[in-house]
Amino acid sequence: MMPANGSQARGEALAELSVLKHQILTDKKIATLLQAAAQEDLNDVERANLREMTRHYQEAVLLPDALVEEKSLVGSRCEHGWRTQRPANDWQGFSTNLKEVVRVSREEARLRAEAKGISRYDALLDIYEPGMTSAKLDVLFGDLRGWLPDLLQKVVDKQAKEKTLTPEGPFATETQRQLGLDTMALLGFDFNGGRLDVSAHPFCGGVPEDVRITTRYNEEEMFSSLFGVIHETGHARYEQNLPREWLGQPVALARSTAIHESQSLFFEMQLGRSAPFLKLLLPKVIERFGPQPAFELNNFINVNQQVERGYIRVDADEVSYPAHVVLRYEIERALIDGDIEVDDIPALWNEKMQSWLGLSTEGNYRNGCMQDIHWTDGAFGYFPSYTLGAMYAAQLFSAASRALPDLDQAIASGNFSALFDWLKQNIWQHGSRFTTAQLITNATGEDLNPLYFPLVVAAAMGLSSAAFAADTTATAPAAAPATTAAAPAAKAPAAKVTHHKKHKKAAAQKAQAAKKKHKKAAKPATEQKAQAAKKHHKKAVKPAAQKAQAAKKHHKKAAKPAAQKAQAAKKHVKKHHKAAAKPAAQPAA
Repeated sequence: MMPANGSQARGEALAELSVLKHQILTDKKIATLLQAAAQEDLNDVERANLREMTRHYQEAVLLPDALVEEKSLVGSRCEHGWRTQRPANDWQGFSTNLKEVVRVSREEARLRAEAKGISRYDALLDIYEPGMTSAKLDVLFGDLRGWLPDLLQKVVDKQAKEKTLTPEGPFATETQRQLGLDTMALLGFDFNGGRLDVSAHPFCGGVPEDVRITTRYNEEEMFSSLFGVIHETGHARYEQNLPREWLGQPVALARSTAIHESQSLFFEMQLGRSAPFLKLLLPKVIERFGPQPAFELNNFINVNQQVERGYIRVDADEVSYPAHVVLRYEIERALIDGDIEVDDIPALWNEKMQSWLGLSTEGNYRNGCMQDIHWTDGAFGYFPSYTLGAMYAAQLFSAASRALPDLDQAIASGNFSALFDWLKQNIWQHGSRFTTAQLITNATGEDLNPLYFPLVVAAAMGLSSAAFAADTTATAPAAAPATTAAAPAAKAPAAKVTHHKKHKKAAAQKAQAAKKKHKKAAKPATEQKAQAAKKHHKKAVKPAAQKAQAAKKHHKKAAKPAAQKAQAAKKHVKKHHKAAAKPAAQPAA
């Protein structure tokens, strides 16, 4: 850990470095060089590299040096304060610093939005996930709202009837660290190019040749740290396998934050919490901590597949995890767009936690709105990457399983070579050569298909996909697309009509909301502001029929995967989670 007294000096040094980096990137010569390079005869990788160079340059020139420096300074101050303010539950102290971060982030969003002709939140979202918009997220997350709370309730009720033994501590920090190192080695982490450290919040950072991952420890409970390590190892393996021949060039960077999170969640959820992997991991746990009744295999699997309503995002299970992300997305979007202020966050957080998970965070700031590090340095627009990543992870795991029929047996025996080769060939080695859509299509045969995620979750919980589809169709709100009802199979005609009508209705509602927003925006007295609001309104209220048509096209594409592909995915998730479902169906020892 860095000495606390040096935080201000380090913050000032980092701010100065960020300005120098910004000045180099925005030098006027860069534009000339980029234009000249575009006239050259380039191969595919060089063209992709130039595309990424141009994108980085165009993003950078939107901000003045002074704002870059101020963002770095207020972010360092807020993040350093958060380290002590969170454990002390000191919202008052934290909010003072956060207000400065939000002020600077809103100014950044304004500059980016005006240049791109998009909303302020979308302008920040585009930094982390190029091409993604809040309109697209509203469709994806609206679907989650339709099926997730009901599924969560059913699983919690089911598991409440089963006896599960909780492992008994204490679990010494050093022993947990050794288990973390064991697990990293098992998952192929290259210790010649990185290491494990401790921090207030788990993260992965560094450069491909020196990847640092961190975790935190609690001697009363071991799994938060362990699965934090597994999650960050997924990030690290991606970084350690980016194209070496292009290191230092934009094309060698990770594709996007959602793809990065897909790798960490692939490791944590699809792989780490699967029955084959837990069976492999258990002997290492016993070797480090000794035997106890809770370390009986079926119980160990049940403990690590337990679904519960919890306060902490990084500790959440696969079912409840998206609720934590959507909640943050809705709050940060309202914050950046100016619909709420920092002082409104605790009450709104509490309201949404009760709506999604039935939990109150009133007065419990450290386990509520202060728990994440992201907002401290202005990373607004990052949170949606987690749920997008979970969707990509499910889709990628299904594709890998189709390509590797004996995957479960390989995992249970500790043979990950084929799986990691598949990830390297399809994701890791490409860096930013392809767009996100191209990368996923090349790897899986289709663009993002959110149907894989509920299919995998349902199978993990021991539910049949047919019953799951029926449940989600029945509970989906009118504004949410019933994508789960189309769960890739043959019954599409009726689902298509319903899906189209729902999208059309949602589009009409959005247009009406945009119209209201325009009326509100048109209030400013000056003609210039009124004219700007009018332009914003014209853009916002695109004909509902056009949106509905786009939604219909989206549905046709999303409802595909061809019966054969869907059947294979369905078969895999049933097979992959079979061992997990069995213990859940019996009283655990």
